[in-house]
Amino acid sequence: MLKKALFFVVFVLITPLSHSAQPSGKITNNIKKESSTSEGIGSVYLVKGAVYVAHGEKPAHQVTRNETIVANTLISTDDKSAALLKFSDGQVVTMQANSILRIREYRYNGKNNQRDTVVFSMFKGGMRFITGLIGQKTKQAFRLKTPFFTIGIRGTDFMVVMLNDSMYSQILTGSVAITNSAGMKIVNAGQTAVVTSSKSLVSMVSASAAPSAEFGEIRSIPIQPSSISVPPTAAPVYEEVQKLPAQKETSIAPIAQEKVVTETLSDSVEEEAYLDQKEKTTSKSKSGFIWPRYALSGKVGTLGYGGELVFGRDTLNGRIGFNKYFFHKNGKANSMNFDFKFQLLSVTAIMDWYPFDGDFRISGGVINNKAKFKLKAIPDAGANYTIGANTYSASTAVSDLRGRVTFSRPLAPYVGIGWGNPVLAGKGWGIVSDFGVMFHGAPKYSLTATCATGFTGCAALQNDVAAEQAKQQKDLNKKFKYWPVLSIGLTYQW
Repeated sequence: MLKKALFFVVFVLITPLSHSAQPSGKITNNIKKESSTSEGIGSVYLVKGAVYVAHGEKPAHQVTRNETIVANTLISTDDKSAALLKFSDGQVVTMQANSILRIREYRYNGKNNQRDTVVFSMFKGGMRFITGLIGQKTKQAFRLKTPFFTIGIRGTDFMVVMLNDSMYSQILTGSVAITNSAGMKIVNAGQTAVVTSSKSLVSMVSASAAPSAEFGEIRSIPIQPSSISVPPTAAPVYEEVQKLPAQKETSIAPIAQEKVVTETLSDSVEEEAYLDQKEKTTSKSKSGFIWPRYALSGKVGTLGYGGELVFGRDTLNGRIGFNKYFFHKNGKANSMNFDFKFQLLSVTAIMDWYPFDGDFRISGGVINNKAKFKLKAIPDAGANYTIGANTYSASTAVSDLRGRVTFSRPLAPYVGIGWGNPVLAGKGWGIVSDFGVMFHGAPKYSLTATCATGFTGCAALQNDVAAEQAKQQKDLNKKFKYWPVLSIGLTYQW
């Protein structure tokens, strides 16, 4: 009878807690195939004049109306020319005359994939950049590399002009982080910055000192294809290339090759330090150590309410957590008044591996499990009950019965799967979940009885209690070696 009362209360308590941790619906991997060099990632529109495009190692040809952009495309504008580039995520780039831009890297799948990336290299001229969905969702995913600095966005609309051995950047909305070997500078909306070399500090200039004519020319270029007047019918691309002067056909490649060789020498300096002080912590220190990113999680599940410190990089993370839950209830069941206490208490140390560069993870670790159950039962006066093979009277034999379950294994192994990666670059807020099993081993069960004053059969009662304890311990050894670990939580990366 005591066994039934104890386990009835325990499993009634566990059931709703487990259900509260179940997320609704199925977890599926929604990652689509990303844009590659063989797939169109946007279009280049001819605004006026002559615009040339070179895909990969292919010779440059002239754009006649508009043309599909692929990754590793080099685009050049001639004298008195202008071009508009629009990408799949809504990213817009406008190019004034005598400008050269390379699309170094572009990945976008439309599903807020953390691997979405856009990287441009600007070699010459003047351009305007209006951020698309990639940069809006993850600011760290956008980079503009130039001979003098790298720009990471904190806003959505800015211009860059190369003029007289200097580079000017004017911010229309939001802000940008300009980084080179001399340091990093935040430039906000309405401000103009100038850099004179890759080793010189960024400095601010007044509106009167900025190249207003060049910035004005850039702002006059349409940013929507519908705003471009239809140019006169042009000759087919093949014929147009044949009509070009010899220097036109090779006007892009020699300049670009020379710039790529000379300017990418500084990529090791710019590559990891392009965004802000927070992102600088992800670069290698002098000792070669790569600093992890950090996040905090608040969770609820079958281990109780808790929190975790998460640290690591994109595919391998560690987390240390603390969980607690306490339940206390007084009541009456089966002619017994009971006082039930249920406590969950644990410290977790878990590693997560993300095998598919997404949110799905495989987890393993250890849990210091200090959970325990206590039940004190006082039979009603005059009630008879059976322990072992004997029947006892509550009024003359037993004052109370006490049951206790504890988990003696100091470190219980844990394996599971989950969803969510709190420490991806630029993650901010996120949701995580866990589905696993803790192997806590057989819990330890104890049952004690307090004999009533003057009861002469106390020795026999204690023998029956010991036999009942051994029987219940045997059942626990078979049926209660595992604990389901289900949780859902909210995370924040700082």
